[in-house]
Amino acid sequence: MRQKQQIQLLAVGIFACLLFMCMSWAWGHSYVYIVNVSGGMRTYKIIGESGATTSFNSSDKIIKRVVKNDTYQVVVQQGAKNFFAIQKTRGLLRTTSINVSLVAEKSRSFVGNNPSPCSFYNGDAMFSASCDDSAYRIEKHLPASGYTPSYSSLLPTNSLFGDLGGVAITKSGDAVALLKDTEGVAGYSLQRISPELVGADRVRIGALDPSYRYEMRPYMSGVLVYESTRADYFYINPETMSSIRLRPEPPHTTGLSPASVRTHKDDIAILYTDTTATESLNPENDMTATKDLPGTSEVIIYANNKQRHIVLPKIFSTAITCAQYRLCAINSVGMTVYDVKGSEPKQLYTIPGIVDVFETSSSSLRIVSSLGIMSYDPLRDSGSYDYTFGDYRLCGFSPAANDTYLLCLIDTRQEKIGLLVEERETTGVVPIDKIVLNVLRSKAVSSVSVYKNLVIVTPEYYDQISGRAIDEASVKKNLKAVIDKMAFPNDYTVVNSAEL
Repeated sequence: MRQKQQIQLLAVGIFACLLFMCMSWAWGHSYVYIVNVSGGMRTYKIIGESGATTSFNSSDKIIKRVVKNDTYQVVVQQGAKNFFAIQKTRGLLRTTSINVSLVAEKSRSFVGNNPSPCSFYNGDAMFSASCDDSAYRIEKHLPASGYTPSYSSLLPTNSLFGDLGGVAITKSGDAVALLKDTEGVAGYSLQRISPELVGADRVRIGALDPSYRYEMRPYMSGVLVYESTRADYFYINPETMSSIRLRPEPPHTTGLSPASVRTHKDDIAILYTDTTATESLNPENDMTATKDLPGTSEVIIYANNKQRHIVLPKIFSTAITCAQYRLCAINSVGMTVYDVKGSEPKQLYTIPGIVDVFETSSSSLRIVSSLGIMSYDPLRDSGSYDYTFGDYRLCGFSPAANDTYLLCLIDTRQEKIGLLVEERETTGVVPIDKIVLNVLRSKAVSSVSVYKNLVIVTPEYYDQISGRAIDEASVKKNLKAVIDKMAFPNDYTVVNSAEL
């Protein structure tokens, strides 16, 4: 009898353990339903907050997955269309549904080769220069022709004088240059510039200390000129060239130093953080998250002569207001989104792989991810990629007029190119920049130079293994086969330089 009771107790104990394990598993897992209105083969990425990624292809209209409780970024791609959403699971095998609405990537065009670090798009051309170099050395990037690839040239009409402190494109589309005078009394000036770099309406900003390096960002209808270590902030309207000094308060938390200044619409977000820990904040361009650094960051949001202090319990490198009552802060883990409506910030989720953020001239935000440039709505927790990098690597970006922006990219031949991402959607299954990458993969191709709708493909005249010259007939034949295979869009003119 006693032995029977012991067996029953053991059975009950085993059952209780199994039940507890099942309940614990159910508590820690959820169902995710990804619903597609239309069919077709698609690529899915489910990215956890730690950066762990699950990738797969499927043509099913409803994708059902069991996942551990976490916040997930779900990315869906089909050709040049894509969609992403951020969802937090709820446990107990409850269901989280994501309705996919694919959006085409934005149209893009090549606007020059080998841009210098300080680049901008003004009117119908890209200009670039070395940062802090003479403004007279700004070069205009010109189209390719014949055997000559896209090149850059100094303009004889350039009437900008002094060292270039920066160029900003205002909401009205005006290009404004910040210039540090090098002749006479040293100081800073602001000057509107035409599409051909002819200066007009120059104003000296006497309060700026020439021994410091000031920066500039588009802000409201004009620009914000600032030097954060001195707490010097000036709003300048290029229409009237009037200068107004802004006076944001210092942080309430002691021991913090300025880390970033970002503008969005009428807000200025000034981030202060513990600089002793910022060496670990350089984000790698991948989805592998590192640990958050404990510490304190403080963001001062300045708008309409009012300000608010928000203290965050982590170390961040960049912060910006990203919607009403939303604050987005970036560190090596990614971008953490906070609800700041109440007296204390509430962390909503973290999107891994985010490395930067910028505002276009139309006041839209773009998020720079390891995968590409994202249009993101933090109130709906979803969006799409304007541009996906593929095998390109990012080397810089700058807003242009309206909702366009300029990208500096490095291709598979380690050459820099300037790419203008425009407002309209791209057409065709394979965008032009990815076609160019496919051409560059061929051993028969030496280089590809593209400017707007003109493509010049130069052949490889020597065998890379033997080093011997390839006969002319083979050069022409091989290059023609590559070009014919790539199916360039009809509105592009492709020149085989071997046939010139």
